[in-house]
Amino acid sequence: MNIKLVKLTAEYKEQLTDMMDEWLAVEKDFSPYAIRKNDYHDFEYYLEKLETKEGEKPGLVPDSVYYCLDIDRNIFVGAVNIRHYLNESLYKSGGHIGDGIRPSERRKGYATAMIGLALEKCKELGLKYTHFTNPTGLYDEEQYTTPSEMAMIMKYAMDNSECAKVLSTFQYTTEKTTQHPDGILLTNTMFSRMYGTEVEGVTITAGKTGYTDEALNCLVSYAVKGDKSYICVTSHAHNKWHCVFDSFEIYGNYLP
Repeated sequence: MNIKLVKLTAEYKEQLTDMMDEWLAVEKDFSPYAIRKNDYHDFEYYLEKLETKEGEKPGLVPDSVYYCLDIDRNIFVGAVNIRHYLNESLYKSGGHIGDGIRPSERRKGYATAMIGLALEKCKELGLKYTHFTNPTGLYDEEQYTTPSEMAMIMKYAMDNSECAKVLSTFQYTTEKTTQHPDGILLTNTMFSRMYGTEVEGVTITAGKTGYTDEALNCLVSYAVKGDKSYICVTSHAHNKWHCVFDSFEIYGNYLP
């Protein structure tokens, strides 16, 4: 058995359609609910709404959806939905993981193997000293992390192609609406304070600034030197430029 868990992308549209066509022809009510809650024929909408984001809807918790790919046959054999935490309702009638195997692939050991991979995903980040109470970054006594664990979070984000694209983009204009006929221009604050090529031999390709009165100016950045990548986290700078130039100093003096 040669399987892996993958995030859904356009690359797997055919595999998704094949699995869902078979599954829905046999069953209408199956687990995980996340993969059948929207019409997969409208792929872009399906992909956009596949996972629940923090604070998206009252009563729902954020989750991650993975599809189980049989590498040798290049087909989806099942899917798993991992909830990041449980609310009161889920404690009573749910759980952290919802999973299912398509009808034709059952009783072949896929379910056990897939759950094993899902549990590894749950442990993947390995964060011990991080706790979030909101997705905005606003101050809360119960919201905290460490520089090393923020670096771990950045690595995880950069391993996701969509997150990496967002963190690497200088400016982006949203779609036009009635309220904003020209769209809204969004700017990456980090790239408004640097080009990314200030350190000789190093290219800073992505990053995110942050500020609260308590944490002051912070920056997590992702850089490439040769064939290796590096992440730098600076914090508690009393000036918005200090965290930027501190990063330059670290990249310039401490990389091999």
